[in-house]
Amino acid sequence: MKRAGESRIRGAFFIPRSGLVGIDEIDDDHQSVVDALEEVRVHLEDKAYSHVPKTREIVQTLLSHFRREEDLMRSADYPHTEAHCMHHDQTLGHIYRIVGNAELSEKVTLGDLRDLYRTLLDDIFSADLNFQNYLFATNRLRG
Repeated sequence: MKRAGESRIRGAFFIPRSGLVGIDEIDDDHQSVVDALEEVRVHLEDKAYSHVPKTREIVQTLLSHFRREEDLMRSADYPHTEAHCMHHDQTLGHIYRIVGNAELSEKVTLGDLRDLYRTLLDDIFSADLNFQNYLFATNRLRG
């Protein structure tokens, strides 16, 4: 796996440079999700590929990421941790709807993958970068 921010050939799904938080654990998790989405995307036409189970694995990766991120926020005394946790809960509701529909139809579409990707980017840009700003402001992260 490439480290977040390393140059690589971009697929349809990628983390833009402006979406890097600067914390390896968080950036690596984000990249893992994007890599998994890209893997499912390139196999959409492959009938032997387990699209729905692989998409469920992406959800588990996101769950682990959210918990790890929340723990990092608590350890940094981030004052907006609880609001961030609520954002994660709302995000998970959206993710479960996408994956639930895929399970019911027994197929994953490019639209489903795009929705999951947009959901991840929304989490990064609307919430995670605020944590980055806090870390910069408290001199715990340097650019």
